[in-house]
Amino acid sequence: MAFLGSTLYMLSLVTGLVAMATSLYGIQQKSQKLIAVARQAVVLHFLLVFASATALVALLVSADFSSEYVVSHVNTALPFFYRVTSLWAGQAGSMLWWNFLLVLFATICIFHLKRAEPVLVPYVIIILMGTSLFFCTLGNLSIDSDPFKVIRAGDTLVPQRDGRGLNPLL
Repeated sequence: MAFLGSTLYMLSLVTGLVAMATSLYGIQQKSQKLIAVARQAVVLHFLLVFASATALVALLVSADFSSEYVVSHVNTALPFFYRVTSLWAGQAGSMLWWNFLLVLFATICIFHLKRAEPVLVPYVIIILMGTSLFFCTLGNLSIDSDPFKVIRAGDTLVPQRDGRGLNPLL
């Protein structure tokens, strides 16, 4: 599941770049077809980020202790509700959560603007995808902010028996 989530999150980085670049090129060429492609890329970007967040929640709920994030924020005694909410208990999961919220509202905003102010849509796509790409880049390329990082010793996967659980201050 960690590999799937990591792959989906990496693909979301690509779709965010496609949405942003297509929107920029659509503005330059004054092409509504390119802007429509950018809108579709935003929807695909949303679906990929949503699937990534869902994969992380699945890791947390199933207490898959091969993932570093799960070991850091879940233990076997933690109730289901707290396993789900541990999605935003740490930096990596919190950035994935914020990215999910950003692209959710970006998708809603773009479809609302398509009817209300269609001229603004490509500019909104550029700004919101740029912000989302910041989160995607940190989540995919930063060592400390990868929510799908697995625990390895050399080339072998080393699952733990139990995790640390939530921070008591949370």
